[in-house]
Amino acid sequence: MVLAICLRVDARRPASWIAAAAAAAAVVMLARAAPPSGMTDTAAGVCGGLLAAASLGSLAGGGGGGEAERWTTRVLGRLAWPVAGTVAACVWLLATGVAPRETLRITVLVAGAAVMAVTLFRLSAWRRPGAGAGERHDVRHAGAAFSAAVGHGPPAVRSWPEALAMATTLAAMAVCYFLAPEFAAWYAVVAVAWFVVLGVPAATTASGDGDALARRDLVWTCVGRPRLPGTTAHALAAILTHAAILGWPAVVAAVLWRGAAWTSGGPVLAILVVASLATATAVVVWGADACGATRDTAAAVIVALLVAVVSGLATVAAGGRPVAGSPSLRTLPSPPVNIRC
Repeated sequence: MVLAICLRVDARRPASWIAAAAAAAAVVMLARAAPPSGMTDTAAGVCGGLLAAASLGSLAGGGGGGEAERWTTRVLGRLAWPVAGTVAACVWLLATGVAPRETLRITVLVAGAAVMAVTLFRLSAWRRPGAGAGERHDVRHAGAAFSAAVGHGPPAVRSWPEALAMATTLAAMAVCYFLAPEFAAWYAVVAVAWFVVLGVPAATTASGDGDALARRDLVWTCVGRPRLPGTTAHALAAILTHAAILGWPAVVAAVLWRGAAWTSGGPVLAILVVASLATATAVVVWGADACGATRDTAAAVIVALLVAVVSGLATVAAGGRPVAGSPSLRTLPSPPVNIRC
């Protein structure tokens, strides 16, 4: 009964329909990839994890406490949308006779990865103190939210995921650009992964949507504070900050590589990829705010774009048709030998 109510409520969220459509498109694209390979299986798992994040949205901020059962029901209601999208695509592909074994495998991988991601998140939420999502949570933290909004809250402390992102990007720079330059293109993968984990939520769902209208009314009355939480300027600043954190190691490597940085797979590739992802995220967030859409919707649009890119690249790679200008291990540059620090 409660789950049915949650499904009807989530049916009014554009993010739910976007997640379902993205899941269906991913299954169709990956199931049609020929021949099947580990690339398509990996892409299916990545897409499933992304779709789980898109389905949860700002609900990821709750969990635990006396409302754990109710919060779990809401999570299941959100998860039902990408799972339904994968099942609908599977039924359509089977009805049209498209590679039944491949279709079933991709469907199980996408839906299974989404369920596993949400399950792992739910297990981690049980270990967090505090109330679940709902009115009690909002009231309990109303004072802290107001203090943060008006700029009198405690100073921000860098979280351990951001510290871990800095450490891993520095390690990736050393390994990919200097110790093992044949894997130079993999730095872009590391940077994109961290931007999706940190930058996209910080600009979209980190502040939540439960009190979005009240927070927006509050910040509009605070003249002279253009970067308060809940404003477009604050989201753009978060995007720029995370892009700079993840992109500056590639900039340093590009300076040291000199002319070789512009070769296929060099540091300039990571710079362009991070800049493009940050720009796309900023455009989506700005458009969502201009249209009055929620940050959950903005996050779902960004994830849908990422799912399309991952599925498309995996499809091209599985079909043996390399992307024009894409890096190849045989064409990756070697670092300059006359580096002077």
